[in-house]
Amino acid sequence: MRRQSRPASRTADEGRLIGEAKRALMARGMTEAEAHRFLQRESMRLGVRMAVCARMALDRN
Repeated sequence: MRRQSRPASRTADEGRLIGEAKRALMARGMTEAEAHRFLQRESMRLGVRMAVCARMALDRN
């Protein structure tokens, strides 16, 4: 029998970090939905958690 993988859960700290990154992206002209999707796409492209992409986005500021 094959095991199903459990979805990764987001910690409160990761949620705050993602929110902060989305606000920074919104300050550059993105909507909230665009900022969220940007972080999602980069996360998938790089194969890392969204929180890692959020930290990278904040470090660029």
